[in-house]
Amino acid sequence: MWARLCVGQRFFRRGQAYCTVAPDTKTKEFLIIVNPFSGLKNGLKMAQEAQSRLEKEGLKSSMMITKYPKHASEIARTTDLCSFSGIVSVGGDGLVHEIVNGLVNHVDLKEKALEIPIGIIPAGSGNALANSLKIYTLDDAMRHILQKHTQPLDLMLVNLPNISLLSFCVVSWGLHARTVVDAERLRFMNARRFWISAIGNLLFTSPHVANLKLFRARKFPNFDSEEDVEFSSRLRYFLATKMKEISLGFPIAPHAKLSDGAIDVVMLKDCPTSQVWKFLASVPGIKHVQLPHTNYYKVKGFSLEFTTSNSPVCVDGEFYEISKNDRLEVKVEPSLRAQLLYLGQQE
Repeated sequence: MWARLCVGQRFFRRGQAYCTVAPDTKTKEFLIIVNPFSGLKNGLKMAQEAQSRLEKEGLKSSMMITKYPKHASEIARTTDLCSFSGIVSVGGDGLVHEIVNGLVNHVDLKEKALEIPIGIIPAGSGNALANSLKIYTLDDAMRHILQKHTQPLDLMLVNLPNISLLSFCVVSWGLHARTVVDAERLRFMNARRFWISAIGNLLFTSPHVANLKLFRARKFPNFDSEEDVEFSSRLRYFLATKMKEISLGFPIAPHAKLSDGAIDVVMLKDCPTSQVWKFLASVPGIKHVQLPHTNYYKVKGFSLEFTTSNSPVCVDGEFYEISKNDRLEVKVEPSLRAQLLYLGQQE
């Protein structure tokens, strides 16, 4: 048991000072965390260029290169954050996921560590967060990072059997999750691998059946009349997200917002395979939300009780195996928000 005494931006623990994130960036530096193996494997080069640009602006930075899975979580969890004004993530969505889950479990600050702003430099293959922020290049990213404006990002609290974690991007099951899993073997094809994998899963994967409950749900197009909704059905497609685009040119949840306190759920219940094809083909033009078999909601939370176990759960690109009758629970946690280095509100 220990007491905290707040003095300016510092806390004291057993006589040893440590700090929360202080707004004074003049005397601090950026921590650059880079995954050199993401996407086209040009993350290290981009990180070095970012470091050079920061230096030209008179800003210090330290770089840490991830060497194994979950290394970024370890870095974010154990690093003394007192000397840093922000973290710069150079990689894909998986790197941001690791950083966020490391910060919330910080050895000293716990969830207070989420107050440190995170800048995004897209160097992954999907880059859902960067795409939703319209950050496509290093120039785009540096413009936001150097301005030091912050934008809150809602986080989803995900409870699975034996594990709880945070998601900022996607929670999916069924077709989308199986597509992402199988696409891992096709990384050499970059973004095209998702379409190839989706085609294979549509043709050869058996149905995914679950009991679904949506809590405080508001349905497209007006998103009014909040109510709890329950389904017991084959789910041909199920995806929950905070992002408008989960990959470039795939705006699956066009009304998603970073900090509206809601999760966007897009799904297809029991329908012919031809309608699933039509749905997927309509996403790039944002016509999928108008299709009769599409169900699009904004919710405060949801639960899935799995009747079949032929798909893992996908959380920000990480996969978790489930068994029949297992239960997934997801909700927006108002007390947990990340801070992004981003100019203004999301459009």
